[in-house]
Amino acid sequence: MSKFPHVIAAVEAREKHKGQVEGRDLWAIGDALVKDCGPAIASDSSKHNGSFVKLKAVAAELTKLGYQEYAIVTLTHLRDTATAFPTNRRHYELSFNTHFEANNPDFLDWMVEEHGTDISKRDVRAMWVRWRALETKQRQKKVVAAQERKRTATTEHERRAAEREIAEHKDMPPPRATSVPDKESRHELRSLAEILDIDRNAKAITKMLRDNFTRLRGLDEISEDFAESLVENHQQIAESATQIVNYIKQAKRNGLTVIEGGRKHA
Repeated sequence: MSKFPHVIAAVEAREKHKGQVEGRDLWAIGDALVKDCGPAIASDSSKHNGSFVKLKAVAAELTKLGYQEYAIVTLTHLRDTATAFPTNRRHYELSFNTHFEANNPDFLDWMVEEHGTDISKRDVRAMWVRWRALETKQRQKKVVAAQERKRTATTEHERRAAEREIAEHKDMPPPRATSVPDKESRHELRSLAEILDIDRNAKAITKMLRDNFTRLRGLDEISEDFAESLVENHQQIAESATQIVNYIKQAKRNGLTVIEGGRKHA
């Protein structure tokens, strides 16, 4: 008899309808891992941690049963995401992996509030990475300012206060310890969301044009008048694309971080 009955049952249930539209099966596996192995804890990266040992045993048992895709890294992601997002904090209209990329429920709630549920895993990942970069930059500014106060301190009290601030902002907080972007970061993240939307539109249009090209190649003949009209329309498309490219190049020359997430403001 398995030591991990809930996990085995959840994996077997998922395998029965694999290839179909994913439902809540990954959540079921994550919840089963929490039940059978325990929730994620701060020291879980240690190989001496009991939960890690159990996850390793689960991976080995699943491999013996023929389920090769459930490596320990995958199981850890499933378990950690289920731990971070309790049932009352999940957005089931979004994918499990979108929750994984969000890292914490407060951030995902903010994303949904700002942009609705029409967001992808890629969007959330890009926003998360950019937000963390902005946080790092803000902390570095605070550290530099505190170092300067320490250098010019005239009393022991001022020097110790500066040292405490340096220590406070020196290290990056754990991903799941953060909450939502502050006012300064939100503006740039909103710009990034617009850029991601523009990028999606460009990819959709590119695919449509390629499909149209394939259709044109399959035609035996095209009337001369229609061909001229087609050329004129595509010249307009090319001009618009050139304008967009030139704008992006100009923005980069001016020091604006358009591609990476919004404009810099004075």
